[in-house]
Amino acid sequence: MAVISNALRHPEQMPKMASALGVDLVRATADGRLRPFERHDMAYRCSTCMDRPACDAWLADNSGAAEAAPAFCRNKTRLDALRG
Repeated sequence: MAVISNALRHPEQMPKMASALGVDLVRATADGRLRPFERHDMAYRCSTCMDRPACDAWLADNSGAAEAAPAFCRNKTRLDALRG
């Protein structure tokens, strides 16, 4: 049941995490750095995250100025790569 409820939250969580890192997912997709299937995979990984309280707390403390995704983020590798 948790995965279902998390899936309903990923549309807001993933863009917030990207924004906190200065990553524009729309632009990254448009310029070919992020393929649509990769974005879908990222959304799925986010939706299966079981650490929402940590994510919410991290997002509250890091709005637009974070240097790297938190270690617990299932999309850390991809988001950090998109920052560069």
